[in-house]
Amino acid sequence: MKIEEFIKKLRECKKSAVYTGTSKFKLKVKRISDGVTIYEESNKICRYCGTDLSKTLKGVEVLFFKEQKPLSIFQAYLLYMVYVLNKIPSDYANYHKCIAGKEFIENIKQIKVLK
Repeated sequence: MKIEEFIKKLRECKKSAVYTGTSKFKLKVKRISDGVTIYEESNKICRYCGTDLSKTLKGVEVLFFKEQKPLSIFQAYLLYMVYVLNKIPSDYANYHKCIAGKEFIENIKQIKVLK
């Protein structure tokens, strides 16, 4: 993914007061052959109709060009918040400008939002 595409997506998002890793939702990261799937763990049942809400998978699937080390908590929450919740975490601090951020973003081949 090009940095410009990621910045364009960031401009569409709203700013959030939530720090990565400290929010109400718990994320799970599942490794697939050439990427990861990041989704919210939910064991919720609707109190009105009794429907199991855990079957509605809300997350993002990320494919990488080359082998990626395990994602940090920040990277997983960043991708989930930007692509699923359309929010920028408050501890973002221009991650796309640092060397590690550039390498991480440029290593992304494809991002697919799961709904």
